[in-house]
Amino acid sequence: MSWDPGGGEHLLAALEGAYSGLPVPNDLEPDVMAVEYPDGHPFVQVADADQICAAILELSDPDHRLEIGQASREWVMEHHDRSVAARRCEHMLADAGLA
Repeated sequence: MSWDPGGGEHLLAALEGAYSGLPVPNDLEPDVMAVEYPDGHPFVQVADADQICAAILELSDPDHRLEIGQASREWVMEHHDRSVAARRCEHMLADAGLA
């Protein structure tokens, strides 16, 4: 069995879950994430059924689950909040000579 996280809809759901303060299991491309987020990310990396089972067991600890959930919300606010996205768009428009 292979873990298929799906397309863009899954990524939006992952961000929404993280914004809600929930730990989010995900199978992210490590090289891409290292470039985009060199300081790391709070997603629980799972690539197959065994890792999903291990993550569920790990997250059964309420303190650990809360810690990851809080880190997830903070990470989304830092990297994907509306104001952050707006500034990123402003920079792209300026770089294109449109602002």
